[in-house]
Amino acid sequence: MVHLVASSYGKDLVRILRVVRSPEEPQHHNVVEYNVRCLLSGAAFAPSYIRADNSPVVATDSIKNTLNVIAKRLPGSDVLCPERYALHVAQHFLSTYKHVEGVELDIQMLKWSRIALDGKPHGHSFVRDGDEKRLVRLLAERDPQDGKLRVKEFRSGLKDLLVFKSTGSAFHGFWRDEYTTLKEVHDRIFSTSIECWYTLGLPAKPISTLLQTPEAVPDFCTLYRAVTAHTLRIFATDVSASVQATLYRMCETILNDVSAKEEKAKCGMWIKDVEYSLPNKHYIPIDLSFMGLKNTDEKDAEVFLPSQHPSGLIKAKVARDASKL
Repeated sequence: MVHLVASSYGKDLVRILRVVRSPEEPQHHNVVEYNVRCLLSGAAFAPSYIRADNSPVVATDSIKNTLNVIAKRLPGSDVLCPERYALHVAQHFLSTYKHVEGVELDIQMLKWSRIALDGKPHGHSFVRDGDEKRLVRLLAERDPQDGKLRVKEFRSGLKDLLVFKSTGSAFHGFWRDEYTTLKEVHDRIFSTSIECWYTLGLPAKPISTLLQTPEAVPDFCTLYRAVTAHTLRIFATDVSASVQATLYRMCETILNDVSAKEEKAKCGMWIKDVEYSLPNKHYIPIDLSFMGLKNTDEKDAEVFLPSQHPSGLIKAKVARDASKL
């Protein structure tokens, strides 16, 4: 005998671009581009797996259509913020289809920045000036106790943020044994492609209340900018003893930050934990001794070979002490 343990289904790689036009300035637009995955779950879908009964299935094409319609109907303040867009999508599926018990949303927001002309941002022309992506992951569910629609997990973040610094990094004093060939270095290149996730601590209220009560949720966009700014500042200024040490300092800075004037923008009030994944981007000094040039020692190295494989990968999650939550 076998039984269905868990299941979900939906639409992946739904690409959406929304233009938001200003009613006051017709030539001033905002744009947002999303890649969306939306999965539905619930016990009512079991017959579609077990008995080939499709009657409870909301077609994945319908899910795609719904994502587009919501993007069209939402006001600019909601559709331009991926966290608020995600909350609206979850609210829709859980309230419209009573047999849907859970919604899983993953959103990537692609980067579009205004083109600057004569020092001023253009009203409706944009440039993709970076590969970094803003991330949102939302798990929402119908509460089995009271039937309310609630957030189960809410995470925001970023990935593919490529950074590089040419000094201010070292790695020495590590464990050495018969397998060790790596030389200790006191001055090296530090480069990585940053992936960061942070968990949002929202009040345990229905999704509709979160959407309708401004003080119930943070300023998601300001939080994102603050997390990005802290990440870049610590990367640039930390005299790094290791990737691990710099990673921890990034997390610690974000979790302890209550410097914003408005409570809705204080990282330390809304963020429960921070997680980074930092793969090493290695740059190897090239041996130029055949031309009588010194280029392999720390003090002489100026020409490097970018190397992709293999690479170190450093990951960690840091949370605030439970007593301070």
